[in-house]
Parts: sequence; C-alpha cells; structure tokens
Amino acid sequence: MNLENFICHKIKITQAYEKGLLGGAKDLSFVTNDIEIRIKQISVRTVELSYDQTGDFDRLYSTFCQLEKLFVLFEGEFLDFKKIIAYDCNGKEMKQSKLFEKIKSSRLNYCSTIDACRGNTTNFLDAFKYINADIFSKWCNLVEDLDIIHQVFLYNTSSIGLTIDAKIASIIEVFEPLVELITEYTNQFSSLKPGEKGTTLKMCLDAIISMYGKDIFDTEYSKNAGKFLQILVNSRIKVMHIKRNFNQVCLSGEEAVLYIVKLSFLYRNILCCLLGIEYCDYRDKLVESVKKWETRKNVFSNFINNKLN
Repeated sequence: MNLENFICHKIKITQAYEKGLLGGAKDLSFVTNDIEIRIKQISVRTVELSYDQTGDFDRLYSTFCQLEKLFVLFEGEFLDFKKIIAYDCNGKEMKQSKLFEKIKSSRLNYCSTIDACRGNTTNFLDAFKYINADIFSKWCNLVEDLDIIHQVFLYNTSSIGLTIDAKIASIIEVFEPLVELITEYTNQFSSLKPGEKGTTLKMCLDAIISMYGKDIFDTEYSKNAGKFLQILVNSRIKVMHIKRNFNQVCLSGEEAVLYIVKLSFLYRNILCCLLGIEYCDYRDKLVESVKKWETRKNVFSNFINNKLN
C-alpha cells in the first residue's frame, strides 16, 4: 500500500453501489482479534473498525479487506469505495494527507466486479444474517487455505481487461486445485489426485458439479453431461493452442459470459458450504438467480440446443 502506517483508534469506511442505492436499514456488530466491527446500511454501507485504545491503521484496514471479500462471497460484487476517515481516541478526525486517494489507488484491480456479476441476479445471501465473529474467523482461515485460488477467481470475475476466453479458461481451471481443498475440509473427493496421472480436469469438474452444482447445471446435465463437461475442458485448453490448430467445441462470446456467472455461483456455493452455511437457507434464491440468467436473451437455449445435441 502506498501509505505510511500510523496509529489511530478507529477507521470509518463508506461504500455504495456505483449506481443506485443499497437496500433498507440493516446493521451488525462483532469483535474479532480485539477489533470491534460495526456495520450499518441505509442506502450506503458504513463499516467502522476500532481498537479499545489505539493500534496500527494497517491492521484495521487489512481486517476490512478480509471482511469486504466475505461480503462479496454472499453478494457477488464489490461495492464502490466512497470514503475513509481515521479517528483518534477523542473521536477527532485525523488529518492524514490524501488518505482516501492513497487507499483508493492502492486497491487491487479485482475490486471492480465485472458487470455480469453485479446486481440482484448474483446476490443470493443476506450477509447481515450470517456474518459474525465465528463465520469471519472461519473465512479468514479459508482464504488463507485457498491462497492464490481465490485471487484467480476474483481477478477473473472483475472488470480487468482480459479477454472473455482467458477469463473463462482461468475460472474453469480453478476447480481442479479446489478439489484438493474440499478433500482436506470434507474428505469427499479422496480418490481424486489433481496433478497426478489418472485424475483429469474433467473428472474434477464432474465431481464438484455432482456434489455442489446440481441446481446450477441441472439442464446441462440432463441434456448431455459428458458433452457439457468436455466443452468446459475444451474452453480451458483453448488458450494453450493456436486458433487455426484448435477446432473443438468451446464456450465463446456471450456463452462464456453466462458460464463465468454460473461457475461463479458454483464456486461461491462451495465456499459457503465449507463455512458451514446450510445450503437449504439460500437454495431457492440461488435457483432463482440461475433461472434469471438462463432466460436472458436466447444465449442459454441456443447453447443447449446447438452445442449439447
């Protein structure tokens, strides 16, 4: 971060949609690692993180960044960063030169979510009902275990200037190492050994979708599961070949956008399950989100009828 660390009592961060207003009045609070967190939402969201006395600004802001990513897991998108203020123990605003500008410029590129993953069609969990000290602690441990996997996911659901082909390929690839993590947490896929002979990307995708994605890919699996899985694999390996030497059926254009969204639903569902959140709590909203995407334009129906025959 392009900012010298300093001592403060509290920071207050304001976030909002880039366009439009957040939902009605909500609030939550909890304490984690001697940091008190208070969140209020009325049209905009304010997040306050404070020490009992004083401490490092960096530690407060790093805690906010982890919390923000947990909100994204539930809601599907990063909010716009509007304001940040640091306070001393007397409740007085600290005059840190260009604090907002420095923080804003230091935010990673993945903090700008791709348009397809914004809005109510990708929000299937009310974060205010689930976030507490226990869930946040589990989340911090899970993010540490995910390591680069989660960064790859966030970058490829962001508005950074990668091509759609590159984004869908990277997201598909994420599910192979994710099998290892799921096995560590649940022992569900102990027979699969990603990276070793005998375990393929197709096998990993099938295992994960069969366990966590039946409601997301119900139509694809009903129509032709084997062909659908092969299209995903082809879309992954396409970026490794010269175009004229690769003639396999792949996701392209608006299809790739659709499956970035559907695979992001799958990824987020897996992480929610690993956090111990009951699937039945949000299944209806997830299925509703899936159906909204499947009925937009004719992209999904054309894919099912033309590529899965």
